[in-house]
Amino acid sequence: GFPVCVLTSFDSMSHFPFMLQESLGIAAPEPPSQRVHDLTDETPATFSALLNWDCAENCTAKPTAEDDVMTLMGPAISGADGLGESPATALMRIVRTVRSLGLNCQVIPNEEEFAEYLVNGAPTTEAEAAFLEEYWPEFMPLHAADATGTQASFTVRGDVPWITVRCETDRVLELILRMLAPHFALALLPHRELIFREPLPGYQLTAVTGGNPENIGTLFALRKGPKLIGKALCAYHNSEMDSDGPTLEFIEIAAEWQRHGLGTRMVEAMEEFFCDVFVSAMRRDEVRWSVCYVTTSQASRWFQKRGFRDEDGMGEELSKALGAEVSEFDEEPDGDSGMDEDEDKDESDEGL
Repeated sequence: GFPVCVLTSFDSMSHFPFMLQESLGIAAPEPPSQRVHDLTDETPATFSALLNWDCAENCTAKPTAEDDVMTLMGPAISGADGLGESPATALMRIVRTVRSLGLNCQVIPNEEEFAEYLVNGAPTTEAEAAFLEEYWPEFMPLHAADATGTQASFTVRGDVPWITVRCETDRVLELILRMLAPHFALALLPHRELIFREPLPGYQLTAVTGGNPENIGTLFALRKGPKLIGKALCAYHNSEMDSDGPTLEFIEIAAEWQRHGLGTRMVEAMEEFFCDVFVSAMRRDEVRWSVCYVTTSQASRWFQKRGFRDEDGMGEELSKALGAEVSEFDEEPDGDSGMDEDEDKDESDEGL
């Protein structure tokens, strides 16, 4: 029962690495005083004041449903027409795709300092490619529009590269998907509320995806009847590790509902969701699920027991391959966990 991924304003000490906090004697968040044994519809749901849910690092803090909007994302298929040599190559492929649909897409800004990329006042395809090689990702995202407004916006990250394309209509989505599918292993994220199969009898888990290609995120909400008792926020880029794929920013179970396995089941349900979403990419290569800015050693151990491995040597940046069996990574972190055997058994059954 502890805050796991805590990003608070920088006027506090909580953004310091937890190893440094512990060495300085800064107290970790207090665990819940006692497990509530008999949960009912009348049991309150209190969330920690320590977590600032408005301060997400890698995505919008408040994803909003937009029924007609869909986002495509995923890595380039290795070896496809030389794709993957640079992000600019992938960007120009998307630019050619949207232009073939009759959409306008400006690559080079109308600024005097970029006049060298123009020939007789207009850019050539070769000049646009050169511009993107030089200035990516400074001018991301790019936009494709017609007379009615923006129809698609897109960006590219990483050396693989990984693309994200927001489509405003089903028609644009279908056309772009058909043309890009041979070159990218694409996942499809609808910007509407999705309702999961019951993660546990009597509970409901929903997900809402929202944002633009630069800050897309998914907010998961766990409810018992109408009452919100758990929530988690996931981005699709980890800026600290410069990696792409689902990235857990926050997760919290209300204090009175902790230590009933709800956090464990919520994490399992989210992984099932991401495995379904990224199945195309996973068939071709590994897609990693990250946890960023873990702020306590207790939380870090909790994730490592569930298959996540320490990526930064400090236990703050963790990741695992989506769909990987826990047995592949089930070794305890090096050194003493700081918990006795009874505490460890209890922790394995508690929520976050």
